[in-house]
Amino acid sequence: MENKIAKLRKEKNISQEELAEILSTTRQAVSKWERGESYPDVDKLKDLATFFNVSIDYLLDYENDNESVNQFIKRMDEAVNKETYDITIDEIKSMIIKNNNNFDLYISSIMYLLAIKEGNNNYYDLMIEYANKALKLFVDNSNITRNDLHRVIVMAYVLKKDYKRAKEYGNQYKVSDIEILLINCEYGLNNMDEALSKASDLYLISLSEMINANLMETLILARKKNYKEAYNVSCFSLSFIKSIGNNDSLFLDVVFILKFLNYVLERKLNLNYSDTLNYLKEHKDDRKANISHSKSLNYYYNDDSIIISVLKNEDNSFLNDIIKSFSKSEIYSIFTDLYKEIFEEVAK
Repeated sequence: MENKIAKLRKEKNISQEELAEILSTTRQAVSKWERGESYPDVDKLKDLATFFNVSIDYLLDYENDNESVNQFIKRMDEAVNKETYDITIDEIKSMIIKNNNNFDLYISSIMYLLAIKEGNNNYYDLMIEYANKALKLFVDNSNITRNDLHRVIVMAYVLKKDYKRAKEYGNQYKVSDIEILLINCEYGLNNMDEALSKASDLYLISLSEMINANLMETLILARKKNYKEAYNVSCFSLSFIKSIGNNDSLFLDVVFILKFLNYVLERKLNLNYSDTLNYLKEHKDDRKANISHSKSLNYYYNDDSIIISVLKNEDNSFLNDIIKSFSKSEIYSIFTDLYKEIFEEVAK
């Protein structure tokens, strides 16, 4: 574009000052356009096209097909993957101006800006601008969600150190998966007690997610009849929980379930299961941990947790194997009231 503006101006035999006066702008602005340091806004583009009697597409070097856009997106993706970052911000801006309704172009541009190691506020402002425009053009079948774009905006505000705006935006749009960003906000705003509280909650949630993932892996391996692997994962999970503290109270229910699975697996693997069985009998009347959890942790301790969902599935062949491993009286003597109800229903 820059060469075309300079060329057209010289063909008209007018100076930068004269062109600036005609367009109601400054000579410095015209100079920047001609050097490619900035681009005219949409209104100025229309004025330029009218004055020089050319189309806006001509000024923008617009190609009427998507090939150039697709190639540019591919270049950006490769630059991110190879960490070359050889595309300038001005190139991105120019391509966006030419194709300001291309959702994929906005997404790739945001990813590129996120990947640049040494950002600055101009980059972060662009991220916010492009994310907002992508939200207006949102495509439902995209791999990107609206929440992803909202999260980008929160992240950009945090990177700008505008912690107050980041919190306000996150609350306004109920953005999820921004716990770490919110901790950064509280820390940046010097709200140390709130930052510590959020960090503690996130730590416990992360532990719970990992332990539940291990529990699910144990069940999947057992259903695939990989009993030895299932047993190894279960033992690792129990060792990990024990390493967190000297007692099992925080993950009381999960420990009980893992012990129960170990009992079944030990029987199937012809291992000594007396210690595990004794643990189950000793703790059969235990209730859920009598400690206070934040609301964000309730998911991991209620009837909708991953293990309860698995146990309620009547088609679960591993569950049937478990039931067959016990006499009815053993099931009732080992399980808490919650699990008794589930197994009683399935065993009918």
